[in-house]
Amino acid sequence: MAVVDQRPGYLAHAFRRGDTFTATVDFNFDVTGYTWEAAIRSTVTGSPLETFTVTVTNAAGGVLQLSLSAAETGEIPAGVWGWTLVGTNAGTVRTYLSGFVEVSE
Repeated sequence: MAVVDQRPGYLAHAFRRGDTFTATVDFNFDVTGYTWEAAIRSTVTGSPLETFTVTVTNAAGGVLQLSLSAAETGEIPAGVWGWTLVGTNAGTVRTYLSGFVEVSE
């Protein structure tokens, strides 16, 4: 019997407070029809600190861009936080990526 691993992939980010942040995510499947949410969260409480803007730049090619403005990164306290990227398609919700975000002064 085949085993299917549906745990999210791991991807770490790091940036300085007050800097603009962008990252490209390139999946190997067509993301047409998906909706995406990504957020930085407290690793203790899980409460959101900031929400990424997620832009699909090439749906057929599976390419997304995550971004935060300089004002948004400036609101995040220095430290190490968690983050997740969640995709929804046809009612199915899945966490595709997660990891840590190191925010420095």
